[in-house]
Amino acid sequence: MLINLLKQQAEFRSHVAHLFAVIVLLVPNESALSIEPIVREHGEEAVDQVEELLLANDIRPVSGFSYIAGLTKNRVGDQNGGSSYCVLLEDGKPLSTPHAKHSDIGTKGAGRYSHWTKMVLYFSASDNTDPRTNGREYVLLSKQKAQRYGVTVHADQSENSYQILRQKERKVSNRRLIIRNLDSETTVIPRLTLEGWPDLSSREGIIKSILRPGMSDEEKTLAIWKFLSDWRYHYPPAEPGNEIHDPVKFINVYGYGFCDDSARNAVALATLAGIRSRIWGLDGHVVAETFYNDRWHMIDPDHKAYYRTDAGHVASVEELAAHPEIIRASKRDPIGADSSVIAELYSTTHNNRVVNIKEKTEADHRLEPRLEPGDELIFDFRNQASFHSLGNGEKKKPPIFANGKLLRQVAVKNGVSPIFVEWPYVILGGDLQWKNLPPAGGMFVSISSDGKKYEELVIKSKAGMSVVSLDAWITSRKKAIYKYWLKFGHSSKESESTQVELITRFQFAPRALAQVQDGGSKFQLFLRTPDDSALPQGWKGLEITH
Repeated sequence: MLINLLKQQAEFRSHVAHLFAVIVLLVPNESALSIEPIVREHGEEAVDQVEELLLANDIRPVSGFSYIAGLTKNRVGDQNGGSSYCVLLEDGKPLSTPHAKHSDIGTKGAGRYSHWTKMVLYFSASDNTDPRTNGREYVLLSKQKAQRYGVTVHADQSENSYQILRQKERKVSNRRLIIRNLDSETTVIPRLTLEGWPDLSSREGIIKSILRPGMSDEEKTLAIWKFLSDWRYHYPPAEPGNEIHDPVKFINVYGYGFCDDSARNAVALATLAGIRSRIWGLDGHVVAETFYNDRWHMIDPDHKAYYRTDAGHVASVEELAAHPEIIRASKRDPIGADSSVIAELYSTTHNNRVVNIKEKTEADHRLEPRLEPGDELIFDFRNQASFHSLGNGEKKKPPIFANGKLLRQVAVKNGVSPIFVEWPYVILGGDLQWKNLPPAGGMFVSISSDGKKYEELVIKSKAGMSVVSLDAWITSRKKAIYKYWLKFGHSSKESESTQVELITRFQFAPRALAQVQDGGSKFQLFLRTPDDSALPQGWKGLEITH
């Protein structure tokens, strides 16, 4: 079934019963946003593979050899009128018995499992060990047929809006988002978001989006708590220290971290909101507190929890230490952790302490991707080839992350030509390539992290191309990098120009990137120049492809 384009809502109403998806203009002036034809990918129906890594933090024991794991991928389970089509892998090998009875999983184990509902999996390890501590990787895998579609939008104004609609019974799985700068002279900074989303591009944007005028300090505190609870998940941080203690990096670049990272970001946002705040270490857990109404109040974005006293106010760490029954009032906390264990962390007061934050705070990170003339930016939701990790234990792959790449064409002159790349997402690697030039000798490429000290890179020849990999140099850095300098040159210092293709690969948090949702989405695209000047007359615009 082919997709048709509809530029007027009247056309949409008359055709909606026959369409898989449509795109509708939301701007009053049609010249502000032009729509290119939707292109359906050729070929037969594709087979999509969906993997979900089970996290130890989301697994808890049931009885005997049985454990239960929380899921996020929303696939039909055994309870819903038949058998789940998902397969549970243990270190890459399918476990023995799917669709097992829950009683057999507990009493017999040996790899029996049941993908019971969209959100719940009951399972046992192949040798009946504890899957939280046996060192094995558990992945719930499914394969399903899918028809692939593409929607392309041409935007040429500073503010653009468009809507992609679809039949609600059809599930959407995003594959890529591609943004191209069609202009040959103008650099632009795009911000693509969904209607109703917070502005995730800066700390100020986050605060302005989630707080309202007239809010009390408690309402502000709980708004910050909910924002962090919703937009991040628990997983070993990419590196220790200050790297993910910036809310913009935390949400957009990674999307995951430990309890101390969530607490540190809560303090960063509360401070910006004008609320006094601090961090508590509980020797096994870390939480944040804010001060208002003459007392401290604990918030825990990592466990998605806060607790109220009998008097009705949000309890402090010290109040919870004195009255752990407040925590034990529920058997488990919001993420399924045993409340008795959590209560003990507070009530064993000999190791509770206020954390003195000594780490150096760098300049606030901002999500401002600069697209130079001709740049092509690809967010690939299915690509999980690499990720940034320093000090992350066994360096296991995070369950929710993705890779993207920035493609840039650069005309460089022989002699020495500098190339500078600064990017808001953590850089994982890259390649530089150009057609072989005679004579091959005398060419050189060097790289720097500060524009001062350079290291020469190896040039290899492949299929008539000269190729330089940046990967080894980037992965050898002692911390995440967001910019680098290249020098490209030839000892002859000739003036002729060479066309060079530069690929910069990076990591991003897919949940923080605007994408088509089930049931359709209203997109808002904001464009500006680096110096905030007006877009020039005749600017050719951006092309966005979902």
